[in-house]
Formats: sequence, structure tokens, C-alpha cells
Amino acid sequence: MLHYKTGFSKEGKILANQAKITLDAGPYTDTSPIVLDQACIFSCGPYDVLNVDIEGWAVFTNNANGGAMRGYGINQVVFAMEQQLDIASELLEIDPFELRLINALDMGKRMVSGEILRASVPSKRQSGRRKKLWLHCPRFCRQKR
Repeated sequence: MLHYKTGFSKEGKILANQAKITLDAGPYTDTSPIVLDQACIFSCGPYDVLNVDIEGWAVFTNNANGGAMRGYGINQVVFAMEQQLDIASELLEIDPFELRLINALDMGKRMVSGEILRASVPSKRQSGRRKKLWLHCPRFCRQKR
């Protein structure tokens, strides 16, 4: 279960993000601590967020064993964060791609875990080139919901 609360400035900058993450561990811990760790680290997606409040729990249940596969908890939290940005882009009337570009992490920026990014990060300049492709995308790709 994921509960997100995200604050934005009028210009679209993410000011704060609160994430409450609850994982279903099944009857055994198995890989749940690792999955939860990754989910918390990547809970803000690829975005620069200075103020964060992240709470993560893995709970025992009567469900079948939970396990990690293809993303170790990252896919779910990134999906939640992307939904936050989609909602904000609509409310702030900012293009969804532009909103992501405003908040994108870049080389030298610090992730919510404290890690400073030194490699494997597309620069905002590269992302700006991708925006040109986005603008040429057929209209149905960019329809508002």
C-alpha cells in the first residue's frame, strides 16, 4: 500500500514529498528488507526533492510468500510518484514533460538516500532534446485524462 503527499510551488518545483510505504511480506521476511530499502531509496523517482518524509514497513500477512522480481519495489513507488506529477501538471497547468524536466535529477545532485549522482544520469540538456520528440508525438499520446 502506498500513500503519497507531495507539495509543489506555483512554478512546478517539488517542495516536499511524504511517502508511506507498506509492503506485504507474506509469512516470512525473505527479501522484504531489501525490497523495502530500495522502495524507500527510490520513492521520489528520478526527481530532485529536498524535503522528504519517508516511512516504510514490511508486514507479515497470511498471503503467499512475497518476493522481489524485476525492480525490487522500485516500480511501484516510481509509479506512485509519476502519478503525483501527472496530477500536479494538470492542476498547475504545466506540460507534464516540462514538469518532469523542472524537477529532474542531474549529475552532482543528491538523491533522497544522500547518494550524490556521478554517472548514469541523463542531463537536463539531453532531456530537453527528448521534449522535441514529445511535441511531435501524435495528439493521443498527450491527451489529458
